[in-house]
Amino acid sequence: MTTFRHIELSLDTTYAPSEQKHFTRSSRCICNYLETSLASLLFQSPYSRLIIHCSRDPQAIWVKPLKRDPFLEVCIKFDLPPMDSLTPEALQRQFIQIILSGLESATTFTPMPVDFCLKTLRNFESGGFVNRWLHLDKRWERWKCRCTISAELTTEHFSLDQLVYVDGHLLASRRIAETKPREGLFVDYLGDISISSQGIIKYKKGNKVLTAFDLQGRQFVVPPPTPDSPPSAPHG
Repeated sequence: MTTFRHIELSLDTTYAPSEQKHFTRSSRCICNYLETSLASLLFQSPYSRLIIHCSRDPQAIWVKPLKRDPFLEVCIKFDLPPMDSLTPEALQRQFIQIILSGLESATTFTPMPVDFCLKTLRNFESGGFVNRWLHLDKRWERWKCRCTISAELTTEHFSLDQLVYVDGHLLASRRIAETKPREGLFVDYLGDISISSQGIIKYKKGNKVLTAFDLQGRQFVVPPPTPDSPPSAPHG
């Protein structure tokens, strides 16, 4: 048994390649939100990932496990309207229908946390489809300083912002990164933060310094990476 924690959505070849790409990219916002909740549920299953394929073909309905990975695939009949005709909110509602239909199909093969996912998705909808989280929130009493790193994921982009407070007042802010909404791009920006004895706040991913803020000089001294260009891996 493993922990069920990932959901992936895709369109099959009854949709154009451009639609397939747009769909996969845009659906990461809602899937990431649901996966964050699933991580806390610790639902035990033979499968760690559910891959939901959508098809316009009414005959293309099936459920099958992958042979080499603990993944379960389902294909459901779903006629998605043209995505460029949908508002971001309307598109998210389409994703909700797809996820719930895919989970229901999967339950014919193995138990799935359908009720939990339904509640999570309805909360996401009632909250305005906002996928925003506080990646880090650190305080240093010696410096009377607080620093936060906040993330936001939408159907179109991921962004990461740093705020620096002193004595409870906002001193400086900076956008650290902005990428397309794919974990393969933005995971390289999710690092950790520390402060030196000289009062330099460093936000790092591995050995790569993404930003550095000088509390005494009250300024950023390391620029953020170029948008959509993940920090390079450390050498050696």
